[in-house]
Amino acid sequence: MHTSLNPEAGDLCSENQELDSITTLPLEELLPHRERSLLLNRVLEGDATYAVTLSTVKSSWPFAEGSGVDSLALVEVAAQTAGISCSWDRIQRLGLNSEQKGWIVAVKKAVFHLAELPYEAEVRAEGKNTINFGGFQEVSTLISLDDQIIAEIVLQLYQTQDS
Repeated sequence: MHTSLNPEAGDLCSENQELDSITTLPLEELLPHRERSLLLNRVLEGDATYAVTLSTVKSSWPFAEGSGVDSLALVEVAAQTAGISCSWDRIQRLGLNSEQKGWIVAVKKAVFHLAELPYEAEVRAEGKNTINFGGFQEVSTLISLDDQIIAEIVLQLYQTQDS
């Protein structure tokens, strides 16, 4: 039996456990990212159509230099937030130990209202699937800092489907 520690709740999740909340599952069960490449801290809420996440800006993030991180790193925050709801959909349909497949991701639109993110700032990402057809999805994400929108990002995702 596969088990993993949920750091927020301090309990173990097993493959036989009923998965009733996206927020109780460890990020490592939802995303393939590890260590420095995992930019999200936690999932606040979500389901198969949307996700709300929190991230703390770190000097280990891509594009970090000087006093902060270039806002371009928020594209990856948006992509990981999209990955949360996509993975939750997969887990609900196929189970916790189902195969994680990669996605081809394109940026359709990205508008940044802040050039640099200060270290230790907490950013909130709210991603919503606006199109879902076969293996194609479009996810619109608003990213905020201190209740001010700092980025608006639309991603297009494609994943091959099982035949």
